[in-house]
Amino acid sequence: MNDSLNGNDNAIGDGLWLGWTDPCRKSVGFQTGLTDHKSSPLVYRGDAHVLTCAPTGSGKFVSVVGPALATFTGSTIVVDLKGEAFQVWADCRRRMGQRVVLLDPFHEIAGAERDSINPLDILGLPGVHCDVECEMLAALMSEGHEFSSDMYWTDTGRGLIAGLLDYIRTQPVEQRHLTRLRRMLHADDLDYDLAVALDSKKVNADSLARDEFVSYLTAPADKTRPCIRTTAQTFVKSLGSRLVAATLETSTFELQSLLTDAEPLSLFLVFPVRYLDSHRTLLRLLLHVILSTISRRPRIPARKTLLICDETASLGELPALRQAITLLRGSGLICHTFWQDLSQIRQVYTNDFESILNNSGAIQVFGVANHQMAETWNHVLGVPPRELANLPADEQALFLRGTGTVRCRKLNYLRDAAFAGRFSANPRYELHPVAIDAEVTGGLIR
Repeated sequence: MNDSLNGNDNAIGDGLWLGWTDPCRKSVGFQTGLTDHKSSPLVYRGDAHVLTCAPTGSGKFVSVVGPALATFTGSTIVVDLKGEAFQVWADCRRRMGQRVVLLDPFHEIAGAERDSINPLDILGLPGVHCDVECEMLAALMSEGHEFSSDMYWTDTGRGLIAGLLDYIRTQPVEQRHLTRLRRMLHADDLDYDLAVALDSKKVNADSLARDEFVSYLTAPADKTRPCIRTTAQTFVKSLGSRLVAATLETSTFELQSLLTDAEPLSLFLVFPVRYLDSHRTLLRLLLHVILSTISRRPRIPARKTLLICDETASLGELPALRQAITLLRGSGLICHTFWQDLSQIRQVYTNDFESILNNSGAIQVFGVANHQMAETWNHVLGVPPRELANLPADEQALFLRGTGTVRCRKLNYLRDAAFAGRFSANPRYELHPVAIDAEVTGGLIR
């Protein structure tokens, strides 16, 4: 048996639950060495990333997301598009001793106590080069708004934002936030204010702010400066609403908690699909701050951190996520991404498709809808397409690095006794009485 996967009793402990062992089934393409006479959890204890692929409606939330939140004891970050992960599992995470953080910029969760985060707090982390980080934040805001025909406007717009950020970080704490950035860009007298800041020596002579302000003010005032400013304004369009501004002005928790893992966090980022096109910059910004903080860990913490990214394809290409999957394994982060089929990964991350698969220590596949989908997974899992297509609804194919592909029963927090009493009702559905699986009876934790 691979050291990274252990079948044990049902007590909650370190690791990620991926399925149940069951009595051996005779099959051609699957390994059967991990099965037992009584069901016990298959617990993944590796440090590589995890990938789940299943069509819509096949039970990813009930079989994968929910069980992970019920059993994983380290800090957890959930990109929670529908908000249901928070509503069903927040109380459970609190009972596990976790600090629950809810970032809900559009107030999707009625009556919830929301948290906020100031992205500029990242400038105060140990070892951060503030000018470089300001340039990084400016580049992040400009993604998706670039001028393909003339990069001059993109570059100068980024430069103006980077300079303003470098200036804002030196201001009194109540002014160090992105709302101040947006207000300065839209002020009637921006040019005058920058000139006064330079003349009165409010800007350090060797700072990024000084260089970018001079570069902007030496551009022709009649046409060039207004175009640079307008370009910069387009980069911060999605940060202007009252709700978003309130989410970004102050922090209700310390980024240091993600850096050191001294206080275990369960951070739920609720971001409705309907706002992804208009506010993708906001999502990129939040994920960058969170993942960049984790990447700065001076050492790997004893407990791993889990990132659950549901409906990953809906988010579009996110540089922070790509870097996390390909580079952040050494920071103690496990990225668990969810897809509907292989074509989604190819479409969104065309140049990184193979890297995403190769960096996954565990791959779950279930709900194979047709022979074509089974054929594509045959090349990855090494399992005959007919067997994949004929898997019962309660089973999955589970590829484990160093072990191969095993056939096992899916978890189901609604029916498995190990999860009884741990979850709250899902307000998106009217829950009917559910039969508890009598085969799995040990280790009930309420």
